[in-house]
Amino acid sequence: MIHSLLLYAVLASQATTQGATVMLWQLEQPFEGIPKLVEGQAPNAYFVHPELILAGPFDAANEPISQNLYGEVKTNLRIATAATYDFEVRTNTKLRMTLSGETMLNTTDPVFEVVPGVYRGQYRLPVGRSGLALFLMHNDGDLQLEVRWKASNESEFRTIDPSLLTTDAGQTFVVSPGLKRANLGAPTTRPGDRRPLDQVHPSFLLEEFRGEDFRPAVGG
Repeated sequence: MIHSLLLYAVLASQATTQGATVMLWQLEQPFEGIPKLVEGQAPNAYFVHPELILAGPFDAANEPISQNLYGEVKTNLRIATAATYDFEVRTNTKLRMTLSGETMLNTTDPVFEVVPGVYRGQYRLPVGRSGLALFLMHNDGDLQLEVRWKASNESEFRTIDPSLLTTDAGQTFVVSPGLKRANLGAPTTRPGDRRPLDQVHPSFLLEEFRGEDFRPAVGG
C-alpha cells in the first residue's frame, strides 16, 4: 500500500498537459524595460494556452486587459533530435526568451533584431525536454506574439507544433484583480524600489513639496 502511494505521488508530480502556462499581471505604470515583479502578487490572468502564439486583449477577473502588462509564458519543448535550432520571435512587445534557464534572445538588444518586430536567436538543444520561458512587458495596444523555429540546416521558419509543448497539469489558477507593482531593480542602490511614496500611516499627511523643476544641488 505504501509503495503504491509513493508511486502515485511520483506520477502526480510528473503529470503534464499539452500547452504553455501563461501568467499576466496588469501593472500600475508602463516600463521601458522588462521589470521585476514585486513578490507575493497573484496574476490578473492565469491559464494554459495550446501554442506559442498569443494575441491580446486577455480575459481577466473583471474585464479584458491589454496595457501595462508584465507576463510570463512557460513550457517544456520536446526535442527528438539533438541539434542547433534557430528561433524567430515576431512581436510588438519587449520580451526576453530563455531556454534551459539561459537567455538566448532579447528584443531590447538590437543585436537580435532582423527587422522591426522580428527577432532571432540560436540555441543547441539536447534530446528530451527543455524548459522554454518568455518574460515580457507590454505597454500599449494589443499584444501580438508568435514564436517560430527551425533546425539551423533548414531554410524556412515554422510555427512550433503544439504537440511538442507541455506544462504542469493540475495547476490551481488563482487570480486577483487590481493593479500590481513591479520595478526595474537596482541591487547596487540603497534599499527601495525607486518608486514615489504613494501612501503613509493614517496619522501622517503625505504632501509633495518638490516641483517638476526640482534639481538637488550635489557637490563635494
